[in-house]
Amino acid sequence: MCKNPRWFPWFLMAAIITSCVNKKDAWELYSPEGNVSIQVRLKPSDETKSSSGSLIYSVKLDEIEILPPSPMGITGEGKNGDFSRGLKFVRQYQNIISETYSMPVGKKSVIKHQGNEQVLVYLNDQGQQIELHLRAYHDGIAYRYHIPGEGDMPIHHENSGFQIPEGSKAWLQSYVPHYERYYIPRIIKKTYTPPELNHYQEFYHEIFKDQTPGGDYAFPLLARIPSGQWIFVSEAATYGDYCGCRLYEDPDDASLLRVRLDGPVKSKLSLTTPWRVIMVGNTLKPIVESCMILNLNPPSELENTEWIRPGMSTFPWLSDHGINSNLARLKQFVDFAAEMGWKWIEFDNALAFGIDTGSRTPFATWMSIPWIPEFIAYATSKGIRVTGWDNWNNLDTQEKRDSILGYYQQHGFSGIKVDFLNADTQEMYQFRDEIIRDCAERKLMISFHGATLPRGQQRRWPHLATWEGVLGEESYTYPRGMPTPEHNATLCFTRNVAGSMDYTPSSFTQPGYPGFERTTTDAHQMALAVVFESGWQNIGATPEGMAGTRAREFMKGLPAAWDDIHFIDGYPDDYCVLARRKGHDWYLAGINTGEERTLSISLDFLKTRDYRINLFTDDAVGKVMVKELQVHTQTPLDIQLIPNGGFGVVFYDSYEE
Repeated sequence: MCKNPRWFPWFLMAAIITSCVNKKDAWELYSPEGNVSIQVRLKPSDETKSSSGSLIYSVKLDEIEILPPSPMGITGEGKNGDFSRGLKFVRQYQNIISETYSMPVGKKSVIKHQGNEQVLVYLNDQGQQIELHLRAYHDGIAYRYHIPGEGDMPIHHENSGFQIPEGSKAWLQSYVPHYERYYIPRIIKKTYTPPELNHYQEFYHEIFKDQTPGGDYAFPLLARIPSGQWIFVSEAATYGDYCGCRLYEDPDDASLLRVRLDGPVKSKLSLTTPWRVIMVGNTLKPIVESCMILNLNPPSELENTEWIRPGMSTFPWLSDHGINSNLARLKQFVDFAAEMGWKWIEFDNALAFGIDTGSRTPFATWMSIPWIPEFIAYATSKGIRVTGWDNWNNLDTQEKRDSILGYYQQHGFSGIKVDFLNADTQEMYQFRDEIIRDCAERKLMISFHGATLPRGQQRRWPHLATWEGVLGEESYTYPRGMPTPEHNATLCFTRNVAGSMDYTPSSFTQPGYPGFERTTTDAHQMALAVVFESGWQNIGATPEGMAGTRAREFMKGLPAAWDDIHFIDGYPDDYCVLARRKGHDWYLAGINTGEERTLSISLDFLKTRDYRINLFTDDAVGKVMVKELQVHTQTPLDIQLIPNGGFGVVFYDSYEE
């Protein structure tokens, strides 16, 4: 194998890739910077050391192996469909990726996509061809399979897996189709050992124990390996020609997490699978800031994106599940959004006949309510766009979608939240593809609720504002596990890395249920609106709750789509501090868990000068207070955080192009 090529300029990487291929059973691909690499080799199927075998791979960061040899392969129906063994190398080719694209929603508005790609072509023992696509970036690697040809080839199984180094500390979420669980830390061992659960986690697991497949985990996985580096495992570019996947423990080795399909895939050739993604970093910074999952998706199919307007939104339902039948109260929330400089209100129109029926919402009953056009007209007159809501099974045919989305167009809705999409099946991804296209044709933004994890589909469909797939603040309104400070801090490094997250943050009046009361301070709640990213940031605060807190000053006019992100410090289950930029202004925020903490934050990401700032943080009893400070960027900003607290500050005119 060739030596570490980090000192080469990126445009010489094609020569480097070629030089690394020096025999027909082993290949190595480096990132443009030379810091990350993936090694692939054929493992002989028997002791004869034949030239055929099964594929395995490993990953290095700075020439240190951080993901040990792990299995690859895929199995389809029939003799021609076995690509798990007996593979013979045919040829390889490579490509340099260098492009820049824009995003109207997400953590960055302009994304520079640079990486190296290699395609390795093999034949199985029946002569059927398969391609292994590899990508290497400065922040990770990815691979996927492509099977050319024609005709049907249902896929039953993937051999893909991730060999997590023994002794790693990993944060894993037990798989349930709605992804509304805690990410629970555990030490990776060859033999399974149950994680230690705190009070809240025990309660939540007890409620949903009937939904917990043994040993199955949702994407993503975050782990710190014994040598100190970080890995983040997920998938990207999942659409209706495949299904969503999850992880499960190999029966013979609990440190080997394999990929499980959510049911058989009814595929036709040619077939390209989703990407298997491994982000890496010596710190958490490259993982938190990464746009890799977006990069692995196809370019946008929308020629015109000017109509896509992400933004802060008021979310009346969180304060009162019956509110959507109360026109007068809804108008108060419209006025509230206008006063706060926000641009959206979520109106759950399918609940407007007065019952919180959840998954039993009757099809189109709400269309007969006479005051709905009046409400939308009122919101429009105040400059507020309206998001509607409905159950996915009221939209599961073209006829139903034409009816409901046609009403939306006629009466001035600007978007829709589609709920109860809690399945990773191929059929559910096919439905997502269909309704995303239908909304694009009508220039309606869309979000998925009661949903699974995003896989970067926002790049292809930038009107896809956000996804749920998270245990968020609606759980305060149910007698079940609630979002704890530790959970919030962990989401910064797990769920929100994967894409926009409809957590519905920043309620100041939700107490939670007896024994499971909200323990976060008001400044913690305030900071979530910046710490968490969502194209529709649906805020759970009421007009009265916001009027009673000085967080109102910080949250007035907040953006929901950002130009850049700068991770500063943090650790899962502990705390998170980051900055997001909009235009020339940087918004700095952080959240804490159960220990008092003093932060010393470097301001070297700002223009070099003095700033007069308002620092929003907690007083002694957890209410928001404001300190006026004079700071200079050459001096760290010291902030004292109380247990479960938070802070926020805006540096205006602080970005130098």
